[in-house]
Order: sequence, then structure tokens, then C-alpha cells
Amino acid sequence: MQAKCLAIANRKGGCGKTSAATSLATEIGSEGKRVLVIDCDEQCSISQRMLADPLEKGEFTLYDVLFNKAPMGEAIFQAAKQFPNCYIMPSSPRLKPDDHSFNSALSRETLIKRVVDAARKNFDLIILDSPPAMSIITTAVLTAADYFLIPLGFDISSLEGVEPVLNEAKKIEAAKLGKPKYLGAFCTQYGQSRLLATKDFDQLAAEVSGLLDKFHIPASSNWKQAEMRNTTLQDSRSHPISKGYQKLTKYIAKEIHL
Repeated sequence: MQAKCLAIANRKGGCGKTSAATSLATEIGSEGKRVLVIDCDEQCSISQRMLADPLEKGEFTLYDVLFNKAPMGEAIFQAAKQFPNCYIMPSSPRLKPDDHSFNSALSRETLIKRVVDAARKNFDLIILDSPPAMSIITTAVLTAADYFLIPLGFDISSLEGVEPVLNEAKKIEAAKLGKPKYLGAFCTQYGQSRLLATKDFDQLAAEVSGLLDKFHIPASSNWKQAEMRNTTLQDSRSHPISKGYQKLTKYIAKEIHL
């Protein structure tokens, strides 16, 4: 068993990266695959959402594995029961691009890749949740990934966040650090009415490379982003959002031969 690694990335915050990573992990885990989610965001959002219990003082995180020589196995926790077959390597508020540990580390771009490669033999899929910025951490995430997806909200900022991610992936490949393959961009729009979209959204969206219109995840006035923090998509398999992720999961499984 050798896990494939999928990164979820966009320069824009609030466009659904964490929700996408959580939902995809839930879908794939429900199919009997072992999924490891590595939280690479200092905000620790997906850690808080997926951990069964808050971390206790002294428990290890990705930061400790990267910089404090913590055993990787001791920084991997089984996710809460609503996330079947899922495991989480939590992040830390210390995981910042300007942290002295990052600045002093050799081969900073491959730090996360080393962790991913060491974990591959124990899982079917590794999902990396990236920070909402283009930084050395995002570069390290893309370097570690075999594939990447870009979630979008209905706003110009998240659309404009696509090109920087694509350009960074090209730089990584040119530098022979990795070969992250772009699987496409898709709309999440949790809790946001399509009618509130910026007027020129459609024009800009038409220019986005790889926009996955057929996996568009529709908005719902009855299902807000705040509710997603405490609800698993498995609770409502017939909901439009859940159906969207079911389709997206099938697409990913086919593309990466999962």
C-alpha cells in the first residue's frame, strides 16, 4: 500500500479549503480507505473539526515532527467517529512561514514531503489542508503532493487565487522538487447565494483553467458554513452539497487510481 497525496490549496481564505478536505476525507474513508489528513494551516481549523478530543499539553503536532524530532506515529490521531477510517496530524499556531525554524531549515520546500513520504505505506490517501496564503508552507504542501485541487467561493478573490497556485506548481516542477498534477477547480459556495456573486464572476470563472462545472456544489439557504463545523455530510446523503462531494470523490478516485 502506497498512499497518493492530494493537496487542497487556494491563496484566498474562506473559500472552502477546510470543508472540502474534511468532506473528501469523510467520503473516501466511508468507502473503506484509510485516510490521513495533515493540517498545514496555523489556524488549525481542520484539526479542531476532526479531532475526537482537543489536544492535551505535550501532545505532538506536525510542527513537532518537522522541527522537534517528534516520532511521526505519536503525532497521528484517530479522527472522531463521524469520520470513519480517518486520521489527523494536527497543526500548531507555531506553524508560520516566518517562524525561525522554517527560516533556518535546510531544503524548506521538501520538509512536508518527507513527512508525507514516511506516512505513505500506512494509508491509502493523504490529504493536505494548506494555509490561506502563498508562502513557503504552501510551496512545501504542493511539493509534497501528487495532485492538487483548488476550491472556490463565488468571489473574485478566490478566482484570482487560482493562478498563483498553478504558477507555483509549475515552478516546483521546473525546479525538479516535485510533480504536483492539477485536478481542477470547483465551487463550494457554502452558505452564499449565487445571486450575491460579483457581477463579473461568470466572465472571470470562464477564464479559470480546469473549472469543474459538473462538480459544482450548490448553495443552500438551509445549510450554512457554520453548521458544517458540527455536521458530517454522512448525516444527509441526499443533500445537494453531499451529492456534490459524492460526485467529486468519484472523479478524484478515478483520476488518481485510488
